[in-house]
Amino acid sequence: MISVTSTFAALLGAAPEGTAFVFGAFPATDNPDETWISAGGTGGYAINAAAKNPVAARLFMDFLGSDEMLAEVARVQNALPSITSDSFETPESLLPMLPYVEAGKTHPYNDQLWPNAMVATVLIEQVQLFVGGQISAEDALAAMDAAFAEGPSS
Repeated sequence: MISVTSTFAALLGAAPEGTAFVFGAFPATDNPDETWISAGGTGGYAINAAAKNPVAARLFMDFLGSDEMLAEVARVQNALPSITSDSFETPESLLPMLPYVEAGKTHPYNDQLWPNAMVATVLIEQVQLFVGGQISAEDALAAMDAAFAEGPSS
């Protein structure tokens, strides 16, 4: 099965007790030196410029960015922490990913580099139409190209 860590909690919750999962790299070629993994942050936090209590907001941000909270969020998501955490114990399922992280062989998920959020929406729509036999691959790619060409959201 091919999945990303953001869906793992649901898979784990639905699996029979005792089911073991292991994440592994999906090789791009037959040369192991050319294999990288996708990795990226799963969310971010910010303080609204118009926050009624920016001091409390900053304290809350400091709490969320603490070593303990970085480890807890990663544990709940069954993911590696976005910033190295001394409080985090890597689960066995993620151990195969560590050599790629340590070697700097990670790349952001493609959608994290797209210029606007509509590209992802168009992708989902086009895949559904393609799988349903309603459009060709060329039509789907043209729609994706058009969404991408719209550039950054304002």
